[in-house]
Amino acid sequence: MMSSWCSAAKALLTIWILCASAAPTGLNVNHALYTTRQALPSDADTADTPETPRQLGSATLSPILITLHVIEVLKADFGFVTKEFLCIAMGGHGANMFASDTASVEAGLNDVQFGDPSKNIIAPPTNATSIAVDLLVSETAAYHALLTNSLGTSISMSTLEAMDASYTRLVDAYDQALRQYEAYGAMQGVTESKLENYAYRLQSYTERIVVKAFFYALNVGQSYYYTEMILFQKRFTSLIESITWGDVVAGIHDLTNVCALQAMLKVSEAWFQLEAELQEVTTTGGSVLSKKLMTSSNKLRDYVKAMNAQIEQPACQPASGMDDASWKNGLTECNLFERLVAKASRVYLEVLTKTDSSLEQLMLTQAITDAAAAIGNSYKGSHLQKVPVAPSQEIVDQLKIAYDAWMLFQSDLIRSVRAHSEAAMSQNLASIQKITYQSSALKNIMAEVGRLYVLAARSADSSSRAAVWQSAQQNLGLLQNMAKEALLINSADSAVGRTGPYLAATAAFERTHWELLRGTSSSYAVPEAPLSRTTDACTLTTMATMLVDYQALKTILIQMYGSKDFLTSHKGFIAAEAASPVLVDAFVAFKRGWDEFRPTDELRLQDLQIAYIYANPNALGSKDNLDFAQGAEFYHQAHKQFHPTYRAILYERNYYDIFIFDLQGNLIYSVYKELDYATNFLANGPGQWKDSGLGEAFRAAVDNPDIINIIDWKPYGPSYGALASFLSTGIKKDGELVGVFCTQMPPESKPVEISEMQPVLTKAEETMTTAVDFYMKGYGTCTTVLDQTSWEIMMENYNSVDYLLYQAQMEFALLTHGYSQTWLNNSAMGLEEHKGFLVIEAGKPALADALWSFKQAWDAYRATDAERLLSLQIAYILLNPFPTGEKDKLDRASGPEQYHLVHKQYHPTYRDILYARNYYDIFFFDLGGNLIYSVYKELDYATNFLADGPGEWKDSGLGKAFRAAVANPDGINIIDWEPYGPSYGALASFLSTGVRRAGELIGVFCTQLPPEFTPRNSSARLETGTQAMNKIFEDYKFGGLPAHPPPSEPISWKLFNLSDIWTGLGADFAGPATLDVLNRVVAKSADFASYAEALSTATQDMAYAQVPALPGYKMSMAAANLALLQKIQRNLVLIYSGGYDGFRSSLLTDITFFEKNQALLRDGNMNRRLAQSDIARTESFEGLTMLDVADSAWAAMKPIVENIAVGATVTETLKSIVELSDDAVEAMQKVQTFFSSTTRTTTMLALELLAPMPMTGSWAAGTTFRLAARLAEGIINQDQLLLPGYRLQHVIFDDKCDESVGSDIVVSAMAEKDTYVGIGGMGCDRVCRPISSLATSLRLPFLSYECPSPDFSDTLGYPALARMGTVTKTPMLTTVETLKGLNGWTKLFIVSGDPAFYQVQVEQYTQDFQAMGFGVESLSAYESRWNDIKGIMASIKGRTKGLERVLFVLGSETFYRKLVCASITEGLQKGIVWISEGTWRSQWWKKTDLLTSAHRQWLREDVGGLQLKQAFADFKAAWDSFRPTVEATRQDLFDLYVTDQKDELAYADGDERYHGVHAKYHPIYRQKLYDRAYYDIFFFDLEGDLIYSVFKETDYATNFAAGASAGAWSDSGLGEAFRGALANPDNLTYIDWSPYGPSAYADAAFFSTGLRDEDGLLIGVYAIQLPPEYERSIEDTVEECSFETITEAFQGAINVAGLGRPVEENMEKPLPCFKGYSPRSLLSLLDLRFETGYPVGDPTLRVEDPYFDVKANAVDGTCAFAFGLQYLMRQGHTVQQIQRRDSDVYQKFTNFFRTDMNFQGASGLVKFEGNDKKNLLMVQQIQNGQNVEVGLISENGTLGWIGNGTDNTVWQVPQGSLPGRLETNIDKPNEVQKRQIRPEIPKTSQSIIQQKRLYSDYKSIQKSRKKMEDVLNMKA
Repeated sequence: MMSSWCSAAKALLTIWILCASAAPTGLNVNHALYTTRQALPSDADTADTPETPRQLGSATLSPILITLHVIEVLKADFGFVTKEFLCIAMGGHGANMFASDTASVEAGLNDVQFGDPSKNIIAPPTNATSIAVDLLVSETAAYHALLTNSLGTSISMSTLEAMDASYTRLVDAYDQALRQYEAYGAMQGVTESKLENYAYRLQSYTERIVVKAFFYALNVGQSYYYTEMILFQKRFTSLIESITWGDVVAGIHDLTNVCALQAMLKVSEAWFQLEAELQEVTTTGGSVLSKKLMTSSNKLRDYVKAMNAQIEQPACQPASGMDDASWKNGLTECNLFERLVAKASRVYLEVLTKTDSSLEQLMLTQAITDAAAAIGNSYKGSHLQKVPVAPSQEIVDQLKIAYDAWMLFQSDLIRSVRAHSEAAMSQNLASIQKITYQSSALKNIMAEVGRLYVLAARSADSSSRAAVWQSAQQNLGLLQNMAKEALLINSADSAVGRTGPYLAATAAFERTHWELLRGTSSSYAVPEAPLSRTTDACTLTTMATMLVDYQALKTILIQMYGSKDFLTSHKGFIAAEAASPVLVDAFVAFKRGWDEFRPTDELRLQDLQIAYIYANPNALGSKDNLDFAQGAEFYHQAHKQFHPTYRAILYERNYYDIFIFDLQGNLIYSVYKELDYATNFLANGPGQWKDSGLGEAFRAAVDNPDIINIIDWKPYGPSYGALASFLSTGIKKDGELVGVFCTQMPPESKPVEISEMQPVLTKAEETMTTAVDFYMKGYGTCTTVLDQTSWEIMMENYNSVDYLLYQAQMEFALLTHGYSQTWLNNSAMGLEEHKGFLVIEAGKPALADALWSFKQAWDAYRATDAERLLSLQIAYILLNPFPTGEKDKLDRASGPEQYHLVHKQYHPTYRDILYARNYYDIFFFDLGGNLIYSVYKELDYATNFLADGPGEWKDSGLGKAFRAAVANPDGINIIDWEPYGPSYGALASFLSTGVRRAGELIGVFCTQLPPEFTPRNSSARLETGTQAMNKIFEDYKFGGLPAHPPPSEPISWKLFNLSDIWTGLGADFAGPATLDVLNRVVAKSADFASYAEALSTATQDMAYAQVPALPGYKMSMAAANLALLQKIQRNLVLIYSGGYDGFRSSLLTDITFFEKNQALLRDGNMNRRLAQSDIARTESFEGLTMLDVADSAWAAMKPIVENIAVGATVTETLKSIVELSDDAVEAMQKVQTFFSSTTRTTTMLALELLAPMPMTGSWAAGTTFRLAARLAEGIINQDQLLLPGYRLQHVIFDDKCDESVGSDIVVSAMAEKDTYVGIGGMGCDRVCRPISSLATSLRLPFLSYECPSPDFSDTLGYPALARMGTVTKTPMLTTVETLKGLNGWTKLFIVSGDPAFYQVQVEQYTQDFQAMGFGVESLSAYESRWNDIKGIMASIKGRTKGLERVLFVLGSETFYRKLVCASITEGLQKGIVWISEGTWRSQWWKKTDLLTSAHRQWLREDVGGLQLKQAFADFKAAWDSFRPTVEATRQDLFDLYVTDQKDELAYADGDERYHGVHAKYHPIYRQKLYDRAYYDIFFFDLEGDLIYSVFKETDYATNFAAGASAGAWSDSGLGEAFRGALANPDNLTYIDWSPYGPSAYADAAFFSTGLRDEDGLLIGVYAIQLPPEYERSIEDTVEECSFETITEAFQGAINVAGLGRPVEENMEKPLPCFKGYSPRSLLSLLDLRFETGYPVGDPTLRVEDPYFDVKANAVDGTCAFAFGLQYLMRQGHTVQQIQRRDSDVYQKFTNFFRTDMNFQGASGLVKFEGNDKKNLLMVQQIQNGQNVEVGLISENGTLGWIGNGTDNTVWQVPQGSLPGRLETNIDKPNEVQKRQIRPEIPKTSQSIIQQKRLYSDYKSIQKSRKKMEDVLNMKA
């Protein structure tokens, strides 16, 4: 029993205290201490003071009992007097009250001795009582005399001993008197109840215990009184237990009166305090202890008297005085008991379930113990646990019921557990049912207790949060109840019909969970009490976690009790499926397909895994989405037929996978396509997974084909090691076993052990406990840290609310004014009208004739549908001269094909019909699904619409229309409105019907309904928008994956404030659409926007603090622009509808903001992310494309907005305005989604190619390569067909066509990052040589995009090299030899540049030309030595009079141009035969030198880019704020920065802003200076101040404007450059070489140009000081050599180069790398991008002078890498293995390039033989100033002339006599007098320049050496 348990606990505590005690050491009595009594408790129900016995006076009590009680009280008062005297003796109390206290006792005895009728006290009724009373009176008098006489003296031990003896006699006298009165009462039939007796005895015991302690402390009979003290403590405790819990032996009932219980709780608390102090008697004496004991015992006595009164006459206010803590503690203890009962029940079921349940039995014992304590505390209160007695009698009564039920439950529980070991489970069922019933009954009782508790709390304080506390704690208990109910279900054989209580528990939990969060007017726990919503951020976060944990618990509990039924169900399905004829058919088809697929199982495995796994375009985990792979094999047909069936079964029954085996163990089919697919499972077979559970399943079914074989759960490798179980059975055909059918069981069907459930339950309880704690406190404490994705999702949704509000307002306006309904009506009427049109048109014979003609022409057009698609789209879309939207204007494309004639015949007719009826489009289909004709020519044209065909749009509305007409050819088929991709996603509806010819169905006729009939259902849109808004607030207030609750309290406040505003708006939107409501919701826009901005800002700030990399500012700006655009659309509708003219002015402001924001989204506002408000430039193809679409849609909408803004007349209808702006909003919505989901969408892993390219140098095709490669990788990455989930990317460096630079790039890049998947680019032979060697040592797959040297064909010398470039030497020699024979040439000059570089080539070519019979002379000159070049041409002039002049030129473009110029200056007659080979810039002879062109291009790029604008603005602001005057600024900055450190000084010391700006930008422009070899870079403001330079010479910080403030160097070349740019800011100003003072008077030349800000305002001048080696292009320095004269002199020049494209018949073949492109269309797109730049929108990336002949090389090279990577992935290699290749992977990659690569490319067929890609070559000749193709050289070297071939009439022999023998060295040109183009640089300045350049080179070389060492060490 509870009383015995508590008594035992108290006894143990008392024994521990006694054992720890020690005897006192002495006595010191002090009489001079306290003279006043201690204050008594002030409780309202405290009894009278000890001096005056309580006047009971109850009419219901017998005088005998009253008298008896008076004696009991007098006995206690006597003890008080004794205690008081002893306390005085110990110095702990004054004697001033002693006399009155003794007098009070004596007066009481007098009433007893003589009786007092007024007090119902009777005189001694018998002689015996009289004798006893007389003795009591006399003993008292003697005792009092002894005490009184001893006061004021030193109390001796003898006095104390005498007092002790007298005290003992007096106690006996009281006991004798009490016995006499009790005996008399018994004679009279009046008996005192034991309860009253025990209660009154507590008074005297209170005093007697302290008296005994004092005697002990005073060293009087210590042994005796110590024993007595302990004894009386036990008696006192026993009396309390008996009174509180009852005593069966004594006949005392359980105390159930709430007032008495509350009084008793105070008694227990006071006794606990006194008892603790009594322990100090043995160690502490003196006045302090005596005072403490006196005070505590008086307090206890008062509480006991109060308890006596409540027992006799209960009267109290139970809830008075209860504070928040008391209410909380009371509720908490009640709920703890309920929870522990559920836990005990749960653990009980676990005990009965497990064989070894020793641990569970210990847990059960603990749960029972804890529950017993909890119910005791709840029922009776606990001062130790601070649990109050229940606040009402009704609650106490309920707790009494609960306590009694608990005692029975506990007894039955223990009995059942003891019997469990001897009983079978079936015998335990009755006990289980009984225990669970009792548990549920207890739960219900305690739920009622909780309800009453809450009502009492709210009655006491209407603001009480008790309902929240109860609801939270109840949910904590429900977790245990759920587990208990699930275990109860699990104990049965089946869950069927047993889940009710479990589902009720889950429903209760879920309802209460959401009530706590959302608030409610009537809660589940206490229907009479409302709940306020939760807004505390930490509580919300914890509750969101709780919901996740709850779902996990719910899932595992269902899995635990449902697994038996799962298995039974799935066994039944397997048996049924095995008997199905469909399975037999499927097996037969798959088996046939398997056997026929490849000759061996090994090849079948390899190729089927490639087809269905590695080449499967669907992501990992979604491979089952592929219905069939491409190919003619029968296996794919079988897969196409049966795969959808078994995939549907898998989804329906949630199987992990389904398998079909043949009897040879081959897994011939699976749904999910993991790595077990197509492998072998024979026990002795080669399969990797044969020993797995699936292998066991296969073999079990072979051995036992007629049963369902079950393979238990174990790890399964192909499923990533997850546990897997399999069911298998045989497949029989005609009774014979032919195969095996198997399923991999759903994960939820796995049996769950109790041990697996327990940690899930524990986690859920821990989370809910935290939530309960937060709810009890009213707030939570936490630190929420979110990852980048969570912040991104949160910001995306928070930022969407403005847009959604404006959208809702607009739709509401359309409803209010009736526009929406009108448009819906028009749509319905238009549909009926056009159905009639279609019937008429379909009945015309002309339609059948037209369709038949188109079909015949279609079939004849090309050999395959794929070729027809590409060729017709190119002809009628790509090459269509009319712009997009007007392609229908082309009546016929060029070409001889019949199709074009048919098109010309019929197209005008159907175009007229389209115009007349305003159809969007008209379509003809053949029965093969081909769209053989359309009027409008969108991207659906010529594609296929069969359901299983290859068409991209087959699943669209048009595809449905086609198939509906085939199925119902004689009716009108209607396809409702839905987005249609080819129409840019616009809504489209189609009508279709069959077309018959002579009764036979020949095709389908279809129309796309007019756009004006597009329905616009504003009601549906409004509902969708408001639901989206509701979901945002719901998810982000309370959490719901992936949404997270508010991460901080400020964000929570703002979110809930905004939500409250929306609640009112949402109610308005849900009501009638009236003008008043519309005005009201529009008026609330400003408040809503203000709160939304506050929420967005707070979120953005916190996100930036946690994840600085998150582009939060850019996300917010994209969302703001979407909202702005939606606001504009709303305002257009409101203004158009009338009454809102005030919005017109805001439209113009909104236009400005929108466009400014769009520019920032595209271009950014920074160089690199440094601050929260920085916006990075958009670089991605996807992002730029979306911005382009949005800007285009805005451009179409803007004029209307501007017209409405200024009140101009608008001709457009409102519907067209709304639809037009819908397009813009939709496009902007995609932009916002893209920028708001970069973490989620930019998840493609980058596969990076190291790409050194010759951006500058003697051959600078790098810019051509860069754009072509970027375009190629952009298409590949966007299509995601070759490398799904990955992003191919060139990491481009400028190798400057220099071998040392190229080598350093590779070494440095690989040292920094070793994950490049290959190296591509490289166009210069001199770069390819060293890099190919490095690539071999680094195992880096190598592919050059040019490098045409014949040396590279040597596979032994260059084993790692592959190249796209064409070897031109042999074809060139063939061409020259052919021309020699045609023209009778006999002599040839080889003229080369740099002798050292070209010497070997000259020698080789000399031998080759001599072998042809030429007389050969070789001449050379450095391209920088103009006089030498002129000398060459002068010599040739002198020696070729009367002879042909055939010159083969080897050298750079600059050298070649100078050579032609020299032919002019030296007076050579026109008609020279110029011969060269290789690729050159397009019409290079008409263009300035590469270096000049590069510098001009760089300057244009710089001033057009955002980086320079930002840098200049920062420098200018810093300059202006540096000092109060500009003079001081100039001087101080000059002093600080013009130092010996020059450009090495990153920043000067100081706090001024300028130094920070300098530190930020100086490294950038210093590196730019190094990269471009500039001498210096300058920033000027408009006042002429040089506010920044890199090199910091004496020109820095001086002024260059003309006038009074001009600086020392204003008249220099740099001053001219500044003023020239100021005068012509949009052009480039060149200042030629002249001495420049700051550069030690070395010659200096400058380029300069104006710099404008984003608004186009001129803000400064940007200038460069050119490199010392720079020289102007020859046409600028030699007057005779204009581009026109050079062109004339160059007429007839011959060049041999790679063709760079396929032959004409292959120009329209599909490109497998680029879906939807042919060589012609892709090359046309590439040419367009050269003009516009790529990525689109960045004009600085335009290629002004492309190398057209090699443009396709980079495209195909990019594809080659993509195919190579795809190949390796299909071989099963991971990305990590590909990035860090071992020799095996490297060799596979290289071998694939050399042997397996074979695809149609934009440059021709891409197939390598050794190192070379075989290419066609062309012979070009300059004719009439243009480069004309005059010959084609096949791959086998055969030359065929095009047309008439070369024009040899331009080659002329000069007039004059024949010269003598040609000298070996003509006039020794190196000895010709040199004439400088510009003055020599003084030696002093030369040394400065050289020192600067050498220092830069030295740093670069040292860096390269170190990186090379690191890389080699790494590889070693």
